[in-house]
Amino acid sequence: MEAPSPLEGQPPLEGPPSLEAPMLLVDDLVAGLPAQDPLERQVSLRLYQAVRAAHEAADAALLSVEGLDPFIAGVDQGVSANLCEALAGFGGSAGHQFQIATTLAVTRRNAAALVPVRFRRDHLAVLKEAAAELRARTPQEDVAVTGEVVRLHREGQATGEITLVGRIEDSEGLRRIWMDLPIPDYEAAMRAHQEMHQVTVRGSLIRRGTRFYLSDPTGFRVLAGTGPD
Repeated sequence: MEAPSPLEGQPPLEGPPSLEAPMLLVDDLVAGLPAQDPLERQVSLRLYQAVRAAHEAADAALLSVEGLDPFIAGVDQGVSANLCEALAGFGGSAGHQFQIATTLAVTRRNAAALVPVRFRRDHLAVLKEAAAELRARTPQEDVAVTGEVVRLHREGQATGEITLVGRIEDSEGLRRIWMDLPIPDYEAAMRAHQEMHQVTVRGSLIRRGTRFYLSDPTGFRVLAGTGPD
């Protein structure tokens, strides 16, 4: 029995594109990428998109007062802590400039010449800072927080916001942590605050700027015997 061709089931190959054919933007390529296109092509285009987004974020961070916010905005396009760290590493210990070029097979449909992405030396420090910032913003899943309620705020009917000053499990330092609680837990937190009892709760810890938030809090309870003597 004759073995099937490795290209069987793949989209038909076409001849090289005409030099007069318009070049496609990588966003158009990614958006219109057929699901049956080879996985290698899909990965290459999405990686190129992420690298270009990281480059644009580095440019924006150097030219604006928004700090590293452009990198946060680029997460939807594939910008990540690992990507920024890897790109910064390409410059080596001496911080050399470099470029990343991606070439697509010219015999497949929607072939396009993708412009090389050039990173300058001043991009490298920004990429390192962005990697650290993005990694710090990665949620810590299912952590326990124990501390004292120092602030309560309620406007709506479904939830109330509290602020704890306490410790995260396996951590020595104190942190101020914000969270939204359902009304029964919020009322328990109010009583704990009045009686100076500590509370404990679990959730996903997220950093936003200089603040820490606990999302999806569960298991909120007041610790008995933690009030004043």
